[in-house]
Amino acid sequence: MIIGVTGKYCAGKDTVAELLQAKGFIHISLSQFIREEVRQRNIPDTRENLIALGNELRRNHGNSVLAFRALQQVDLAKNYVITSIRHPAEVEFLKKQPLFTLFSVDASQSVRWQRMQERQRNDNLQTLQDFQRWEIQESSSPDTSAQQLNTVITLADKTIHNEDTLSHLQHELDKIISQVR
Repeated sequence: MIIGVTGKYCAGKDTVAELLQAKGFIHISLSQFIREEVRQRNIPDTRENLIALGNELRRNHGNSVLAFRALQQVDLAKNYVITSIRHPAEVEFLKKQPLFTLFSVDASQSVRWQRMQERQRNDNLQTLQDFQRWEIQESSSPDTSAQQLNTVITLADKTIHNEDTLSHLQHELDKIISQVR
């Protein structure tokens, strides 16, 4: 089984991946391929650079390049969770795989902003306006090689609402997994 996970900033995508890892799923993040490229080019690992480089990779190698790289690591005899899916071509490519399901993780903007403020990462945004600006930038763009998160979310097979406790999220995730098996 391959579960793709998408959603807006701080909705809980990585938490869903961690819960699935605890169930034996292997985690692959499409962002890891961009981060590898950042290291090779010796440029700072900032959110701006990651987005720009991801867009560049899509322009130069096709919009599904990150999904293609992820699937090169997949053994279909095992279970995987693939996160950081931000382009419809990635979804189209992944949906060609047997047993692929795309989950969208959702939470209100106020909950996601609160989570952002609690994060201890270098991509912390200082103001709600910065957070909203980044969200707009990730959500859609006239550039077809840029991130199209709003479109990706509409392609999800299942949506998980993540505004409650971790145990509630686990319960919702278990329920959805039993439905897609």
